[in-house]
Amino acid sequence: MAWNRGDYDATLGVLEGLPTSRQSPETLLLCARALIRLDRLTDAREWLNRSVSGHRTPDNHAIQLMLQGVIEARERNASGAEALFARGLELKPHHRLRAEINYERALVQFAAQRHDDARSTLRAIRRYADIVSVRAIELEGRIHSASADYRSAHAAFGTALTELDKCAAIDM
Repeated sequence: MAWNRGDYDATLGVLEGLPTSRQSPETLLLCARALIRLDRLTDAREWLNRSVSGHRTPDNHAIQLMLQGVIEARERNASGAEALFARGLELKPHHRLRAEINYERALVQFAAQRHDDARSTLRAIRRYADIVSVRAIELEGRIHSASADYRSAHAAFGTALTELDKCAAIDM
């Protein structure tokens, strides 16, 4: 619940308090995600390294590669990040995870001001009422805004709000 509220400190407190025997690879990956959100990249790498030694499903491996890519991007290694995202997608994870990897990839492309590449990557995200698709539409709006296409940006932000309302209706 703390993760869904965006309370990454509380998420870490709960997960770090678990005995080592109860820390699953998924728990370790969630800790790494929270540490990345808190910009504690060295600690995040440590948790990722611990998760590698556990049972590795294709989806867990894809998440590990995605998180390593996010760390590389934050450390200003966009080409290394791009390679890690591509390797994660090659594992053919489930659709929601593919969308998440593509979203993170598009963020890196946007930050590098490769707007056309970011738009292309965002097109690979399936459209369904999901928070990843809402964030993708919002990022499209930011790309349009950065390109001074304010009409398209306004339309994208309106669509994102509509999709967010659908997500809220599904959660209830």
